[in-house]
Amino acid sequence: MPYMTDASATSQIRQEPQSMTLKEAGELLGVSGETLRRKSIDRSIPSIRIGDRHVVPRVWVNDLVNGQQDRWYKSEDGTWIRNDPTTN
Repeated sequence: MPYMTDASATSQIRQEPQSMTLKEAGELLGVSGETLRRKSIDRSIPSIRIGDRHVVPRVWVNDLVNGQQDRWYKSEDGTWIRNDPTTN
């Protein structure tokens, strides 16, 4: 096996995108993409709009799937914030 430098080893690691479409998130959460779109529009979930589509943070979906939705809260100005328990 050839010697691999740290840089070449890192480049071979596939990184997942930090966001996902509402359809992808809905499939993991067991709801429709349309339901998430409505929640996105009324700012009930953390999302951003890119062009004509809405995306949600992958870490938010992962937290919901793992039962850790209490890590997220909405600030007074409406911004969604993830509380990282390792920093408390």
